[in-house]
Amino acid sequence: MLGQHNFSTQKQVELLQILNYALYKKQYPQDTCGIIDRKIQILQQPTEEKPATKQKENTFTTSQQILFLHYLLNEIGINFGNSDKSQWIRLIHSFTAKNAQDIKEKLNFNFDDKKTKRDLRLVAEHIQELIPQIAIKIKNDTKE
Repeated sequence: MLGQHNFSTQKQVELLQILNYALYKKQYPQDTCGIIDRKIQILQQPTEEKPATKQKENTFTTSQQILFLHYLLNEIGINFGNSDKSQWIRLIHSFTAKNAQDIKEKLNFNFDDKKTKRDLRLVAEHIQELIPQIAIKIKNDTKE
């Protein structure tokens, strides 16, 4: 949670301790405070002892970012038919900082490809709450 915001481990520990203290004072259940205590203990362990975590959990791959932007731009009427792919590449590159050549290759996605369908399902899952109308379109496009 705090690691996503590039806080140092020490700063994360300090913030969690403050939060834990405030929750304790407000008489939150012990199990809630216990979870925070365990997180603090994990953060205070030497680096080599920390449990392995998925480094880029909840982060879109380049392909997933491109698919998301494809649907988002389509929603406002911008598509490959009325715009130049080089404009897409420049926009996506400036937005994601991904390699332009990689973006160019991944813009040629195939909706029948299993990986593309899996990526689309993941994108739909992540945007369901915020942009449900696009999630519905994505889900419809992934139906067999």
